[in-house]
Amino acid sequence: MNFFTLLLVVGLGFVFILYSKWITDNTMRFDWAESFLGATGTYTVWKLLGVATIIGGFYFYLNY
Repeated sequence: MNFFTLLLVVGLGFVFILYSKWITDNTMRFDWAESFLGATGTYTVWKLLGVATIIGGFYFYLNY
C-alpha cells in the first residue's frame, strides 16, 4: 500500500512540475510570489511545490 501511495504522490509532484503553466493559467497568480520571486514567481512556486511533494512522498515511503 505504501508503494502505491508513493507512486501517486510522485506522479502528483511531476504533474505540478510539468503543468505549472497550465495550472497558473487556469487558476490565479500568487501576488506574494510575484513580488518576492519576480515575474515568474507563481510558476516557480508550483515547481517547488512539485519537488517538495516528491521528496515528501519518499519520506513517507521510508517512514521518516
